[in-house]
Amino acid sequence: MRVSSVGWAYDSLEEVEKFAEISARVSHNHPEGIKGAKAVAAAIFLGCAGRSKTEILDYVEHAYGSPGFLRLP
Repeated sequence: MRVSSVGWAYDSLEEVEKFAEISARVSHNHPEGIKGAKAVAAAIFLGCAGRSKTEILDYVEHAYGSPGFLRLP
């Protein structure tokens, strides 16, 4: 996914999400595609910032909605 580099290229989550959207618009000009790209870039940024898997998942679910399959019993 081209957007993965956006997750470590910027210094703030806001910048990461902004540039992830710009990156995604080139080939994913649909709200769900853009949302997915922003979620991936945000998750990478948060992981590089030392956040736990639970914190990352909580952020992505809150900001972008839950895909449903990530919370396994």
